[in-house]
Amino acid sequence: MFIDQINNGGGNVAYGYSLLSHLTDKTLTLPQQSLLISDDDRAFAESTLAEVAALREVSPDLSEDELARSIFGETFSGNPVTAKTLANFENAQRFLIEEYDAGRNLGSNPTYIALISEIEPHPDPMRRFTGPQTIWVNQDSVSMAELTPAIAQDNGTAKITGVDTSGAGGLVETVDAGDNTFNVSEQSHTGSIGIRQIPPGSTQPELIEGIGVIPDKRVDFTTRDLQTGEYPDLVANLKNTIRQSMRQL
Repeated sequence: MFIDQINNGGGNVAYGYSLLSHLTDKTLTLPQQSLLISDDDRAFAESTLAEVAALREVSPDLSEDELARSIFGETFSGNPVTAKTLANFENAQRFLIEEYDAGRNLGSNPTYIALISEIEPHPDPMRRFTGPQTIWVNQDSVSMAELTPAIAQDNGTAKITGVDTSGAGGLVETVDAGDNTFNVSEQSHTGSIGIRQIPPGSTQPELIEGIGVIPDKRVDFTTRDLQTGEYPDLVANLKNTIRQSMRQL
């Protein structure tokens, strides 16, 4: 399988985790994140916990599984909803409040997104692909499109081909710029710093920020790629990679 994440701006993290569950037959460990926590994030966390507590109080006959499904539905971004989904969600909100109140709003202690530390294989073996996988990336692979190859590379489930990713760090947040000053209606900024598994022989976590994901097989851009903006040589090299991989099957 060849997964094209070139020029991919990322997307929903929970949905990305769900997709990865279809591409493994073993438990995948995940990067941690040091989070930027805004005033609005803290306020949202506090109000959300209050709403969940109110729902629990007025629905005493519901089990935690049933309560979770009443809030999120049967699935959340493709993931089955259980009591653990709700517990992780509530604990994640408490973590935001505790870190903000401790003054770590510009860089929290490392944590997992929504306190999800692992991805389990999809429960139906017929919905898993566990054959050879290659993920194509470039310098415009950001956010979840950068976390996905990092997770696959760290867990040995795919080979990464292309050039170094952007090194954007982790989550990317977009906010309304308010009064549209200077014709800018919104702006994006790094919302977290991704921290990968400790590499072999290293005593420090490997940051994605400023480093990116280094491909296992480098396929560089040519001058013609950059001049045309259509990457003809890169595409030809990637097609050659496909042919070589197919011969190995």
